[in-house]
Amino acid sequence: MSLAAGSVVTVTVTSLFGYGPSRTYTISTGAGLARLSSLSVRGSGAGCPGGGCVSYRLDPVFASESFAYRTSVPSVVGSVSVDYAATVGWVPLPVPADADSAAGHQVTLSTSTGFGSVSGGGSHSCGLKLGVGRAVGPVVCWGSDASGQLVVPAGSFSAVSAGEDHSCALASDGSVECWGDGGDGRTGAPSGSGHTAVAAGGAHSCAVTSVGGVACWGDNADGQTGAPAGTGFSAVSVGGSHSCAIGSGGVLSCWGSDVDGRSSPPRGSFTALSLGADHECAVESDDTVVCWGSDAFGQSSVPSGLGAADEVAAGTYHTCALLVDDSVVCWGFGQFGATDAPVGLV
Repeated sequence: MSLAAGSVVTVTVTSLFGYGPSRTYTISTGAGLARLSSLSVRGSGAGCPGGGCVSYRLDPVFASESFAYRTSVPSVVGSVSVDYAATVGWVPLPVPADADSAAGHQVTLSTSTGFGSVSGGGSHSCGLKLGVGRAVGPVVCWGSDASGQLVVPAGSFSAVSAGEDHSCALASDGSVECWGDGGDGRTGAPSGSGHTAVAAGGAHSCAVTSVGGVACWGDNADGQTGAPAGTGFSAVSVGGSHSCAIGSGGVLSCWGSDVDGRSSPPRGSFTALSLGADHECAVESDDTVVCWGSDAFGQSSVPSGLGAADEVAAGTYHTCALLVDDSVVCWGFGQFGATDAPVGLV
């Protein structure tokens, strides 16, 4: 349920099983609240031995103001006295004003935030948690912690990138912090602030500096950290042993291993870029997707008639594109369902 700031909504709670009361809560949203995400009701009193036997958890349908609850203990029977308290969750949620309620039922708002972006690595993933109107937030990681991939530094960040066994994030002041496997110096991020983008790869990482240059660090066995001189770069992406960046006019520059032509990008003007293990893809200014490098599993063979795309993501042996209609299409090596994008994913 989408709500404008300061609006009031009435939530009616009814039983699915024919026992228990119906309760109506009138909730003032306060400032900046966007969407009702959950409602839980807990009872206490004479009808609830132990002070809390009645518990309802709702999973609302956002288009409706009426919700049904389930309870595992049908303790509200006849004229048994039960007092109620409700907790309403909102997503996304800044610190809100206290909510009001009707009929003396106390209503409070929970504090919760959603993810603003997510990045998948070799055997771990990381997400950036953001709230309404916020451009920075904490980073949360999950999956394997064999190399310290989940030991995330504290602080507020604006971007995060998960590599094979390490990750890097862009702090609120534009400084870069990296953690996880530090082999070959891959977590030895350069000092300074004002960086505008960061990317973690197999065993090296790169960032766009405050003046639009590219700085790379980590394994340089194939020249993958030998970024070109100059400024005007706006984005960077790194693969297993090579790197690419978008420069002035949307022109692509790549360096490192050139096996299968992976560091020989096409000409043109591009708006988005993603490197896989040994192939790479980019979105042209006319929203078409172009891929190059290894095509051993069809990962560089863009489907005919793909349509206009906003973003593209290259994996180890497969690729996915986010189209302008918010659908996702994938191609390449489909083992484990890697190319089976959910139908209707929006």
